[in-house]
Amino acid sequence: MCGIYGHINLTDNCLQQMGDVIDHRGPDAQGIYKSKNVNLGHKLLSIRAEVKHSKQPWKSDKGNILVYNGEIYNTEELKQILVEKGCKFKTKCDTEILAHGLDTFGVDFISKMDSMHSFVYYDKKLKQLIFSVDHAGMKPLYFSYHNGGLIFSSEIKSLQAVRSYNQINSMAFIEWCRFGINMTNETLYENVFKFMPGETKIFDIKENKFIETTWDRIQPTEPVDFDPNDLYEILENTMLEHFQGVHKFGLYLSGGIDSMTILHFLLKHDIPFHSITTGNATDMQNTKHNISYNDDLKMVRDIRKQWGYKDGEWNLPTQTHQEIIYKKHWYKNDMEEAWKTLEEPCFNFNHPLYLYCNKQMKENGVKVTLSGDGGDELFAGYHKYHKDFRIGPHRPKMKLSQVIDQIWDKPLYLKMAPGYSWDFTQCKKHMARVMEPFFENDYWYNSWLAADIMDMSHRYFMRNDKFSMSQSMEGRFPFMGKNLRQYAYNIPSAEKYQKGIKYPLRKTMQDYFPRGLFYKEKTGWSLPSAQWLNESTGSLRRDIKNLWPQKGEEISVDKAFALPAYAKFRTRFLVKGVPTKSLFAMSRIRKWAKDNNMVLY
Repeated sequence: MCGIYGHINLTDNCLQQMGDVIDHRGPDAQGIYKSKNVNLGHKLLSIRAEVKHSKQPWKSDKGNILVYNGEIYNTEELKQILVEKGCKFKTKCDTEILAHGLDTFGVDFISKMDSMHSFVYYDKKLKQLIFSVDHAGMKPLYFSYHNGGLIFSSEIKSLQAVRSYNQINSMAFIEWCRFGINMTNETLYENVFKFMPGETKIFDIKENKFIETTWDRIQPTEPVDFDPNDLYEILENTMLEHFQGVHKFGLYLSGGIDSMTILHFLLKHDIPFHSITTGNATDMQNTKHNISYNDDLKMVRDIRKQWGYKDGEWNLPTQTHQEIIYKKHWYKNDMEEAWKTLEEPCFNFNHPLYLYCNKQMKENGVKVTLSGDGGDELFAGYHKYHKDFRIGPHRPKMKLSQVIDQIWDKPLYLKMAPGYSWDFTQCKKHMARVMEPFFENDYWYNSWLAADIMDMSHRYFMRNDKFSMSQSMEGRFPFMGKNLRQYAYNIPSAEKYQKGIKYPLRKTMQDYFPRGLFYKEKTGWSLPSAQWLNESTGSLRRDIKNLWPQKGEEISVDKAFALPAYAKFRTRFLVKGVPTKSLFAMSRIRKWAKDNNMVLY
């Protein structure tokens, strides 16, 4: 895992300032490549090979230049293919595999890779560069146009080191306010773009523009006869591929089946790891699910007790466990640091907890973290996938508009002023555009699950990347293995919808865990944040209140909101102490706009 950055067709060389602001992404080594038109930089976080064998920019046998961020998991398979083509290997580094593959196959090599990646590859002979992001969008890559050239980086702050971005992208702003995330290739910063999941673009130096786009997407094909033994074998192979490396792993262990499945294979194969489970020092209830916020902590404790483990231990001395009891007084400082790290505003109350856990992983010597993100989208783990649909998931020949009509009924997040809004119909049309590339009308239910990769990339994977890399760690998502995703999307919808939440995974893993694990209500990594804000009488509550528009202190974004409607929310917060998600979201985007001097036209 690393940081990549650079610029094309710029007269001024700005590599130094671009790289300085992302040193945290690669503390092990750094390197640059300079030429008249192409300048590339790299920050190395060495995971699988010695630093001396991993330094980039990488010069291929054909003299081409590569900067690469990520991991390739099917390395042995790819090596065999390349050896048969006459390639010779000098290291065990997956960067060398990627360089040989692009030299030999060009962009066609990307579909052969099971990886998480963002990379830029300079083909000197063709005078072209390949920009690519993996099939699930697990690794970020941003770009912008500047002074007649192109600049790019793993993080927006590198681009900001070159030029200022003070104008808000109005369309991205509307989508953010309506959906809570932005699932397009734009960002909230005007003229800053991001590569989408599975997107590869070719940039021609002479024409000074992107000339071709290809996609590497996973979507339903032919249904399979679901067999728990087949799924177990695929899970095991996928997990072992994700356990490659020479450093200690960290597992975010909730009381859910996804992270418990990862735990099962870590223990089975004697992999060194440190696990973290979280709770908080209250007995507050999650009113949405009517269970305790410490329900996951209790589940992990119960399972460890049944299995006979002592505090802090698993099977081996190299396998350790930690409970984090998150304190209310940590929340404010962690909150500010979390949102600054993310670079763009977000709705989630719980980001302070996620950042804190990353810090704890680093303190325990972890360099690669493992997360169960993605299991819900593969095996229909959310309640939204189990509604009483008017048209059954098994019905073929569905029109996309029919699907959108019945699956998307979310309330709109923020009340917007005229001219800065989409109505409900416009929102559904937008969702249809997002889902269309993944849609197979004979398998609409699994197409929906596959399309949710767009939500995951921008809501979960970007968060994990920014938080883990801020601590110089790599984050991996074993449930995003290509073979596992493909098999899961081909499991007939009847095995997911008609037999209960996550039935295929529950059926596969039922002999390895206590029965209670499979039927607990899903809570996720969460804090009683709203209740804490409600109870607070100090600076935490005051800071949220002060972010509200005050007469004579309005800023540019205020004109986009229906402020009279929000006056009711503010009164409710002041009098009844209930911090609604709308109030919280608006306060966050206002703070982001103020801190970055952003203007909305």
